[in-house]
Amino acid sequence: MRPEQLTPWPRVLLPLALTMLAEAGAWLLIAAQERVDLQAWFGNTGLLAAVHLVTLGVLALAIQGVGWQLVPVLTAKPASSWFQRLSGPLNVLLISAIPLMLVGFLRWPWLGLVGAGLAITALLARSLLVLPELLGAQVRPLSRLWLIGAELSLWAGLALGGALYLARVGHPLLDDHLGGLGRHAGLLMAGWVGGWGLGLGSLLLPMFSIAPEPRRWLFAPALLLWFGGLALAWAPLWGAGALLAALALLEALRRRVKRRLEPGLRLAMGALALLALLGLAAPWLPGPLLVAAGLSLLALPFLRGVALKIGPFLAWAHSTEGLGGPLPDAPALSGALASSAVLGSLLAGALLVAGLLTEWWLARLGAGLGALAALAALTAFLGAVAGLWRARRARAALPGMGAA
Repeated sequence: MRPEQLTPWPRVLLPLALTMLAEAGAWLLIAAQERVDLQAWFGNTGLLAAVHLVTLGVLALAIQGVGWQLVPVLTAKPASSWFQRLSGPLNVLLISAIPLMLVGFLRWPWLGLVGAGLAITALLARSLLVLPELLGAQVRPLSRLWLIGAELSLWAGLALGGALYLARVGHPLLDDHLGGLGRHAGLLMAGWVGGWGLGLGSLLLPMFSIAPEPRRWLFAPALLLWFGGLALAWAPLWGAGALLAALALLEALRRRVKRRLEPGLRLAMGALALLALLGLAAPWLPGPLLVAAGLSLLALPFLRGVALKIGPFLAWAHSTEGLGGPLPDAPALSGALASSAVLGSLLAGALLVAGLLTEWWLARLGAGLGALAALAALTAFLGAVAGLWRARRARAALPGMGAA
C-alpha cells in the first residue's frame, strides 16, 4: 500500500472500532427480548432496533469506513479529491443517524424518521462518490462488478426502506408491506452487504493468505446468479450463486502459499463454508430464519474475521508511514482474545438460530456470548493499535529518548 493511497486513519479505524461496540449493543438488545416469534417478528420493536443496529451500526458503518481506504486499493489509483474530502463528514452523518433510528424504533417513531433520512442521505451520497471510482478504473473488472451490483442493490433497498418507515409513521406507499420488507432485507443484506463482502473478499482473502484471485470461470457466473436471483426474488437462483461464490473463494484459498492462517482468516473461511450451506438450504428456509442465519452465521463472522486482519494491517500502515529503515512486520491477532472473539462469534450465531427454532433461552445465551465476543474483538483491536503507535513513537524519538 503506497503512502498516497492512505486515507487519514480516523476515517477508517474509528468506524471499525465503533462497529464492534455496536455489535455488542445489538446482541444485548436481542438478549433483552422475551421471545421472538418467527411468524410475527416484524411487530417486535426491540428486535427491529437490534437488527438495524447490526445492519447500520455494524455492517453499513464497516463498509463505509473501510471502503474509504480499500476502494483506492481495489481500483489501483488515487481517489478523487471529493472522495477524500467528504469521507469524514459522511461518517459523522451515518454515525449520528444510528441512535436516532434506535430511539425511533423503541419510543418515538418521528425521531426515527429523521434518523432514517440521515442514514439514507449518508449512504446515497457515499454511493455517488464510490460509483465513479469503480466505473473509471481499469483493473480487477470482476471484483468491481460485484461492488457495482452491490451499489445498485443499495439504491433499491434504501428506496424500499424509506417507504417502509413512512408506513410506520402513518404514510403507507406499498401495497404489499410484508413483501416490501422481504425485498428490503434481501437487497440490502444479500445485495449490498453480500456484494461488498464478496467483491472485497476476492481481493483481501487472497492478498493476506498469498493466494491467487478466484478463477473467473467460477466467480463470474456466481455474480450473475447472485444478483439475478435477487432481482427476480428467486431464492434457488440466488442460492446457486451463493454456492458458486463460496466455492470460488475457497478454491482460491486452497491454492494459497501461506499455509497457516491466524484466527481471523480461519473465521472468514468458515463463514464462506457456511455461505455454501446457506446457498443450498435457501429455497427451503423461511425468510426470517434466512435473515437471522445470514446475519449471525455469515455476515457478522465474515466481518469479524476480516476486521481482525484488515484493522491491525491498516493501523500498521499508518503507524509506519514516513518512517525510514527496515519496518516491523504487520501484526497478526492470534492471542487468547482474538481466539475468543472467533469462537464466540460462531457459537453465538449457532445458538441464536437454535433458539429461534427451539427454546428462546438458547438464543439469549448466544446473544450474551456474542456481546462478549464483540468486546473481546474490540479489546484485541485497540490493544494492537495502541502497541503500534507506541512502537512508532519509539522509532521516531531521538536516540535515548524513546521512553520519554
